[in-house]
Amino acid sequence: MGKDYYKEYVPYGITHAEYQKTWASYCANRDLESRNRLILWNQRLLRFTIAFYMSGIPKEVPYEDLLGYGQIGLIEALERYDPQMDTEFSTYAVLKIRSYIDDGICQSMGISRRLYYRLRQEEGIREQFKNTLGREPTDEEIAFHAGISLEMFRAYRRKAIAVMQGASLTDTAYRIGIPESTLTHKEMIRELKTLVGRLSGEEKALLQHVIGQGDSIRKASRETGISRYRAGRIYKAAIANLRKQMDKKGLSPGD
Repeated sequence: MGKDYYKEYVPYGITHAEYQKTWASYCANRDLESRNRLILWNQRLLRFTIAFYMSGIPKEVPYEDLLGYGQIGLIEALERYDPQMDTEFSTYAVLKIRSYIDDGICQSMGISRRLYYRLRQEEGIREQFKNTLGREPTDEEIAFHAGISLEMFRAYRRKAIAVMQGASLTDTAYRIGIPESTLTHKEMIRELKTLVGRLSGEEKALLQHVIGQGDSIRKASRETGISRYRAGRIYKAAIANLRKQMDKKGLSPGD
């Protein structure tokens, strides 16, 4: 490993000679002790990669999950890296870390990589418009900058919404106190979907923001144009109403 990499990522107190010696031992013997040391000493690279890569990652994904996915990628990089490769370990490891983060997020969200990349691309375009023009882009502008047709963009959007709505139903069930053992029953999901469909437009919008996207009441009120006071009351009333209706159908926490 070069001294530039060593200075940037290796923890203070580990000499360059010790770092090189550990790498040489691991490459020659693949011993567990050297492997564990290298994993520990490259945690800074892992966290730097996650911090740099977080822009565009769905905010519903906890940092701890990203760290777990990335850790697997780092270990995979260590086990597969060959010093004879025409690339630095940091370059190789970053690619592995990012790949495992992508795979982990797609698996946890139940979406394909293609859809996930489109969601990230859309989020990046939105951020660019906010930073440069101070406004949200239109669907036409997103499609243009993404290099796809408007029809294709809207098809991806519909699919993403369908996925998120499915996740939101499970989260909503959890919020209103339905036991986890009940969440596997299709009948419960069907009933809850029907009840959510009967809510007002404001109630649906707030549930989508607070439960589906993990927003605070303050942010949800800003996004929906509802005052913070009314948003709080509407959200609490909607949750209470759903809990009451599910209780009537024999799906209360006590069942």
